Amino acid sequence: MKIKICTTVFILLMTFHVVKINAQQTLSSESVHVLSSDIRKYDSQLFIEMELDLSDLKLQSNRSMSIVPILEAEGYNKVLPEVLVNGRTKHIMHLRGNQKSSDRILFTEVRRRNNTRQVVNYKTSVFFQNWMRRSILALHLNSCGCEGGSEKNFKLAKLNLADIDMKESNAYSWIPSVAYVTPKIEAIKTRTKRGTAYLDFPVNKSIINPEYRRNPIELDKIKQTIDVVQNDTNVYITNIMIHGYASPEGNYANNKRLAEERAEALRKYVSSLYQFNNQIFTVNSTPEDWEGLLRRLDALDLKGKDEIRSIINQNIDSDIKEQKLKQLNAGRTYQYILQECFPALRHSDYTVNYIVRGFSVAEVKEVIGKHPQQLSLQEMFLLSQTYEKGSNEFNEVFDVAVRMFPNDPIANLNASSIALSKRDVSTAKKYLEKSDKNLPETENNMGVLAVLEGRIKEAEELFAKASVAGVIQAKKNLKELEKEQKTNK
Repeated sequence: MKIKICTTVFILLMTFHVVKINAQQTLSSESVHVLSSDIRKYDSQLFIEMELDLSDLKLQSNRSMSIVPILEAEGYNKVLPEVLVNGRTKHIMHLRGNQKSSDRILFTEVRRRNNTRQVVNYKTSVFFQNWMRRSILALHLNSCGCEGGSEKNFKLAKLNLADIDMKESNAYSWIPSVAYVTPKIEAIKTRTKRGTAYLDFPVNKSIINPEYRRNPIELDKIKQTIDVVQNDTNVYITNIMIHGYASPEGNYANNKRLAEERAEALRKYVSSLYQFNNQIFTVNSTPEDWEGLLRRLDALDLKGKDEIRSIINQNIDSDIKEQKLKQLNAGRTYQYILQECFPALRHSDYTVNYIVRGFSVAEVKEVIGKHPQQLSLQEMFLLSQTYEKGSNEFNEVFDVAVRMFPNDPIANLNASSIALSKRDVSTAKKYLEKSDKNLPETENNMGVLAVLEGRIKEAEELFAKASVAGVIQAKKNLKELEKEQKTNK
């Protein structure tokens, strides 16, 4: 399959300089293809967008591939943020912070699901420099994702930046200013790690045998979760919660006893490994996990699910509820869910609560690439102020912040500023939806969005409201907007 290079002129309301690319048909990897690319210069920045098709890539569970775009010219190069593609095991290591990280800035990490279609929409920008006029955009593929791996390079397109359309349009030529908000201090940084273990017990027993059936694997999952926190000198554990669940088959009173005793058995096992004080544990149990059964039913292609749900949702004795299920379809329905659903309902959920110490800005620079979940929004914001506004490093900090705090209004507002600066309207909308609408900085950024979408009257009203509230960027935008309107009359 050959790479297709599509050169697209993006039409904006703002004047911009279009980079005309001489697209070339080039070699492609057997496993990674570029479906389309668009490279353009706007003001002082070079914007690069690609669709990277991973559909033909096959990765073993413990393997990785890094895809690193690089702008190259004789004597110069600019490394762009990388795409890290992981197999299942490597993906889990990445989420836990156990995967060895490179010195490169990460654009995104993707778990490869073999034999499925996966496309990464790659977007980034860099400060434009004159040597880029004669540069080549190349993909560097490291097939194992580690130092010393098998690396391949694929040239995508020659950038002919000497031919740039400098003609001004009659539209607005100014660049609106976006607003950022400094997050509040997180006095105590509480964090959690969660997991689920499916331990096997002999029938009607509650003693944990570490060698019984799947137990070596399931117990090791718990140990790994705790070890990640226990061995980190930057944190200390405050509480470990264990919640045991039993499935609904059998007598409710016996299930209640088993759920309680098995949860307590797990507490004793964990305590024996680490010599934890008993006061650090919170142990709960659910005798029969009917809610879990409802969730399992949603994923099954099973006739009569509405009738099963109706029985489960009845406010009746659990043993009577089970008997009603057994009467459905001459008992065949019950036997089916007994085999397909009940085993997954016998589980123990565990949560490790811990507190993270505060970091200096110098420390944040190290921690953000390895354990970003340990940082507060304010710590990341302070780091961003050490970088040049609009640089890849500056933008990356806010991208990490919104990934770590996806529902935080301030993280989303600041992320919207990055998206708007890149003229990424769709992403900006997504972030602004989760921003605090009562903040004048949000009104300013919504005004910037309105300008990019041609809603000039609405933008003027938003800038005016934010300006009255004291947002400096809004005052500047309002003044520039008035100036442009006079110029274009």
